[in-house]
Amino acid sequence: MTVDNSVQKYYKKIQIQIDTEDREFLNTFNPINEKHRPQKDLQPCPFEGNLKNAKVILLLANPGFTPTDKPNASDVSDHDRDGFDDWGLWGLSSKTKSSMHGWWRKRLKSFVRNIDSEEEWRQLSLKVASVQAVPWASEQFHEINGLPSKEIIANLVKELSDEKYFVIMRQRSYWSEILMNRSKEQIMLTKNPRCSYLSEGNMGSVDFKKLYSLLT
Repeated sequence: MTVDNSVQKYYKKIQIQIDTEDREFLNTFNPINEKHRPQKDLQPCPFEGNLKNAKVILLLANPGFTPTDKPNASDVSDHDRDGFDDWGLWGLSSKTKSSMHGWWRKRLKSFVRNIDSEEEWRQLSLKVASVQAVPWASEQFHEINGLPSKEIIANLVKELSDEKYFVIMRQRSYWSEILMNRSKEQIMLTKNPRCSYLSEGNMGSVDFKKLYSLLT
């Protein structure tokens, strides 16, 4: 099974829309803490994966950013899904930077039998997608209230089919409001919003078993 390249076209379309609508706002946004500054030179990353086909949507805060003076520094390729047409959540692929697939694989390792199997990770990637509350990378998260693209992304989530399940990994209050019309049975939570590992210890037995049944 492969991911249709229409996903790539849709992703590019949303990237362009976000960049266009956010640019003026970001040009005047001056956070007190420089670690909150959105990295405008990087492309926005509103989501990863096939939102239409994924069984489970993972809800996050914003993409991380590593400065150029540190190992695995961020660059525009981090938010580019070119070359990953047969993947869903492409950050699980070993072809991405070690910091990227290392981050994702640590959090989703409970749902593969063999962590050394690239094919198992690819199959898992087709079952999940992720969405960021703020699509712009920064060293530390900032809500950026008033950012135009937040409405775009909120609508993407609201318009997903009724069959989707969601895991709120970060920004619990924000995403809970977005999902207020969804059944509680469709929403899973992590216990510690600063700890995004999808494990039984961090989710609780009920939510973890539900997620396990969906992804394995």
